Amino acid sequence: MEHLCRLVDYAVAMRHRLEDVNVHSFNNFDLRVGISCGPLVGGVIGARKPVFDIWGNTVNEASRMDSTGVMGKIQVPHDIARFLESRGYQTQKRGLIEVKGKGTMETYFVLGKATLQQEGTPRHRSTCRSLAAVVYGVVQARRKQIRKQAVRRT
Repeated sequence: MEHLCRLVDYAVAMRHRLEDVNVHSFNNFDLRVGISCGPLVGGVIGARKPVFDIWGNTVNEASRMDSTGVMGKIQVPHDIARFLESRGYQTQKRGLIEVKGKGTMETYFVLGKATLQQEGTPRHRSTCRSLAAVVYGVVQARRKQIRKQAVRRT
């Protein structure tokens, strides 16, 4: 189930990257993720415009983890949380929630790798800078320069 760990790492990385995008683009985009793991069925449907699709309880459960989730969080069911914890991920118990078609389920939020996401530990932001961030920096530097010139004149 190494693919599950990679999927969680990807979701955590997307969340962090979105924070960078928001800082540099002056937006407030948010992300909500639901993850489940298990058997499913996949196939191609449609004669004129074939489309690949997947079905099954796993797909429904992941969809419900998303739709009942909280913005900015990655929500998983109890068994997935236990597996992730055994692989070094830090989780936070959300508690019991009502899930359509499933009844009451115990769910957890995935916080990330325990060694990388401890409280108070600074994260390393991406070194990629957007055009908006560069322009903003230039404008701020120019304002500072204008203020210094105004102070010298007085």
